[in-house]
Amino acid sequence: MIDRERAYGGKKRNNGKDFALIIAGTALLANPCVNVLDVLPDFVGMLLILRGITKMGATDTHAGEARSLMKKAMWVSLGKLFVMILSITSKLFDSYMLLVFTLSGGILDCVFFIPAMRALTNGAEYTRLNITGISDEKKADELNVFTAVFFVANGILTMAPLTPYLFVDESGMIKAGDKKYIDPAAIVPIITAVTAALALILGIIWLVSVCKYFVPMKRDEALCDGIDGRYAETVLSNKYIMRKKHVSAFFSVLLPSTFLLLCIRADVYYVSFAWLFGTAALISSAVVGDLIENRKKLIWLSSAGAAVGIASFAFMRNYSNRFGGMIFVYAEKDFPAAFLPFIAAETLAMAILSLVFKEIMNIQRATCEKCVGRDDDTPRRAEISEAIKKEITKKIKTTYIIGVIYCITAVLCYAAIPFESVSDVFALSWALRSAVGAGYVISTFSVAARLKEEAEK
Repeated sequence: MIDRERAYGGKKRNNGKDFALIIAGTALLANPCVNVLDVLPDFVGMLLILRGITKMGATDTHAGEARSLMKKAMWVSLGKLFVMILSITSKLFDSYMLLVFTLSGGILDCVFFIPAMRALTNGAEYTRLNITGISDEKKADELNVFTAVFFVANGILTMAPLTPYLFVDESGMIKAGDKKYIDPAAIVPIITAVTAALALILGIIWLVSVCKYFVPMKRDEALCDGIDGRYAETVLSNKYIMRKKHVSAFFSVLLPSTFLLLCIRADVYYVSFAWLFGTAALISSAVVGDLIENRKKLIWLSSAGAAVGIASFAFMRNYSNRFGGMIFVYAEKDFPAAFLPFIAAETLAMAILSLVFKEIMNIQRATCEKCVGRDDDTPRRAEISEAIKKEITKKIKTTYIIGVIYCITAVLCYAAIPFESVSDVFALSWALRSAVGAGYVISTFSVAARLKEEAEK
């Protein structure tokens, strides 16, 4: 058995930390939704659980399956978070659309998380039995039952506050008798309070069940030491396995975040999360281990991009609230005061984003350099590896160029907003931005496929 302190760089791991992360993650999932507003985002809870099952997932197939399903559930929760943000910041979603999205999100949560929790308990039981010779399948079965009941009930309770709008007539009221009508807006707060309280009670019951199952594991030093030892021996000691894990983790964050580059129109608002791409790139760079050496520049760019992006969003709301949908808006007296700060902030945000694209290119080049070929390559194999590096490097550079073109077209797109009602310039620029954004997504996926393929070798 490899010495754990040496395997972890001389630092002894905290016993039970992984199980503590799982418990903390479930605590964030146990909170209720107030109407469509999630008090504590499930996305963060999923991330904590994923971090907690990393070691078990790498050494046990059941826990590995749980990790795979949990990743899918995490992206579902991220989608729900974006819907929630859009429902607050724009008028795009009416009650019916929100009900559809809430129903879809609840179903997808059940489809992915309930099997993920079952796979996790199976993996935990197998690991505990293998290391300590002890197993408690009864508590595992109880937890799986509580998980299924909670997520199904929570999905139903989340939809309940929106259901009164299904029974309104053409006047927008609910008919309760021959001459009696009820305003749905008057009963929604009551239903919301009741369902939130019920969801909180169910969440607490589920969290207690989670604690009864995982707390004993957290306190079991032999089990925690055994998991750390197996992970150090089978994973940390193998640099090729670690490279594969780092490349996979890097693109697992980066690839979905490329869809942040797509911009949508919500009523008179133009909602873009492109500035968040820098933050996602920073997160993805944090999980690549020693594949890159210096992240300071990306940290500063990401921070600056986030600050400018938030300012740009505020300027966009101000402009849209005052001039959105108007014809010949540029002839209005106060137009420059509203539009110029908006377009200036967007231009600066895109300039910073182009620098983020450059840093991503450098990270991908460094990844290519370390993942293509092996230390024991023969001369012929080394020659082949160099050819592969050139091919992948060319794709990486092409992706960067597409990213720069995207930044330019994004600025042109926003500059054409005042003309949207009187010419086709805005429509053409919008289509061009969408096409270039899609091109960046496709190109990034292509680079990821090649680098993952080389890392697998």
